[in-house]
Amino acid sequence: VLFRSGSIEGNEIFSNAYSGVEIKDGGNPVLRNNSIYDAGENGIFVNNEGLGTIIDNEIRDNAHAGIVVHEGGSPVVRNNRINGNGYEAVWVRAGGAGRFENNDLSNNGFVWLLSGRSVRYFSSCRICLVD
Repeated sequence: VLFRSGSIEGNEIFSNAYSGVEIKDGGNPVLRNNSIYDAGENGIFVNNEGLGTIIDNEIRDNAHAGIVVHEGGSPVVRNNRINGNGYEAVWVRAGGAGRFENNDLSNNGFVWLLSGRSVRYFSSCRICLVD
């Protein structure tokens, strides 16, 4: 599902071949209270100057990362449960940035990989590694 604007609330987004949600090309939607799971790649992929406010979602059990931010993406990610993903909870790749507050990043293969632009704010996130 590709979203560029608007509000996406209270949905189940699951079993997609690639990412569950992609935000790009300057898109700035609000994703709230959704369950995003079982994607073949990432739960949410923010790239190519995508923004967005990602709040109070359950992002789980995706094959790769819960959220990937890349190539100028810069979302606000707040109060989400990002759990049980195959690799990273959140991966900020080359050219990515963002603001991350009060997220539960537990039980993922890895917690965090960071490269590219700086993350503007990372605060009060619960992090617990898988044994």
